[in-house]
Amino acid sequence: MKTNRKTVPEPRLDNYDGRKPPQAIDMEEAVLGAMLVEPEAASDMVSLLTPECFYKKAHRQIFLAMADLARSDNAVDILTVSDELERRGELEEVGGTAFVSQLSTKVASAAHVAYHARVLQQKYRQREMIAIAYGIIHDAYENEVSVDEVINTAQDRIFQIEEQGARSSVITIQAALDQTLDLISANQAREDGLSGLASGYVGIDRVTFGWQPGDLVIIAARPSVGKTAFALTMARNMAVDHHIPVAFFSTEMSSQQLMTRLLISEAGLTADKLRGSKKMTQQEWRRLHEAIGVLEKAPVSIDITGSISIHEFRAKARRLVSRNHVKILIVDYLQHMSGPPNRRWPPSRGC
Repeated sequence: MKTNRKTVPEPRLDNYDGRKPPQAIDMEEAVLGAMLVEPEAASDMVSLLTPECFYKKAHRQIFLAMADLARSDNAVDILTVSDELERRGELEEVGGTAFVSQLSTKVASAAHVAYHARVLQQKYRQREMIAIAYGIIHDAYENEVSVDEVINTAQDRIFQIEEQGARSSVITIQAALDQTLDLISANQAREDGLSGLASGYVGIDRVTFGWQPGDLVIIAARPSVGKTAFALTMARNMAVDHHIPVAFFSTEMSSQQLMTRLLISEAGLTADKLRGSKKMTQQEWRRLHEAIGVLEKAPVSIDITGSISIHEFRAKARRLVSRNHVKILIVDYLQHMSGPPNRRWPPSRGC
């Protein structure tokens, strides 16, 4: 997501802290050598690695040339790679045909190329982490950059590195079928007949088969028809009846208001009793305490930040999923969330 912040220069990692950044030059040579001597290795490495995984500039240039050849279904060997580098005007810069040729001697076979590739990925991620840390230091000294923006930018970049590490490569149809069969078996083993998260509303679950992972569900209706009550009751059903961790973001109601609504429903009391306009009997007090006992065990996290920004919401959501294992996020309501100024419409007409 673009912001109005200044572009932070990339750190010169060679001089950072007086130490050389994480690298594995010998394994870079082994991977490039395997790509030269084994056609299948060339195709595999193009799908697994990016040029940034290679620390040495000459190796990045050679890999790029090999990748373009492989994607064009051309042979990847000493002659074709040298020709491609010559066409790009980079052959002499990388060390000439002699340098490309000697790469093939750096590997006895391509048997261990997958392991070497994983090492290069790890070294690249380590270098990225150092660059992120440098960027945080740089921004923290800048008065023009807000602390929230520094945190959000750092979290975004760290999350990108995390995604790169978790991203799987292309799998075979057999593996995909095995995963699908496991999912079907798990769905068949469920007694509720659902494949997603139960909302606690039987009619809705019958239509949706439960809320599915990755779904974005928007509840829309006229004002004062019960949208918040519906969402709050659903959060209660999921947490209390089905033990599903829930996060409820309220941008206009306090935690006390939310709890009052839940207690009214859970204890079967009227609003005037909890607000003090009418006195409760001993039996009603007992029902209230029983309701509190039920709700206080529910895995519900409540956030009452008003006008929460998208950046802040995303950061909080990540923490809730990581720490509290939250499975569903409920926001009441979206119109109170704010985005970056340069993405708003209509744009502001300032001076």
